[in-house]
Amino acid sequence: MLGAGRSPVAGWSDRVYLSDDAVLDATDVVLGTFTRMGAVASGGSYSQTQSIQLPMELDAGQYWILVEADVLGELEEPA
Repeated sequence: MLGAGRSPVAGWSDRVYLSDDAVLDATDVVLGTFTRMGAVASGGSYSQTQSIQLPMELDAGQYWILVEADVLGELEEPA
C-alpha cells in the first residue's frame, strides 16, 4: 500500500477476497480482514504477510486474490 494523503495515519483495515475474475463484486468470497496499526507517511509504503484459508469446496480453476485497502473508511482521502 502506498500512502497518498497529506499526513501520517495510525491504522486501518484491509480486506482480502477470493474472486473468479479480476473485478471486486458481491460474488467474491471474503477471506479475511486485517488491521494495520502504525503510521505510513504520505508517499510511504508498507507490506504485510497474512495466512488465509481457502474454502474447502473450491472448484478447480483460475482465481484472483483481491485486496480492498481501508475497507472501513478509516483513512482521510486526499481531495
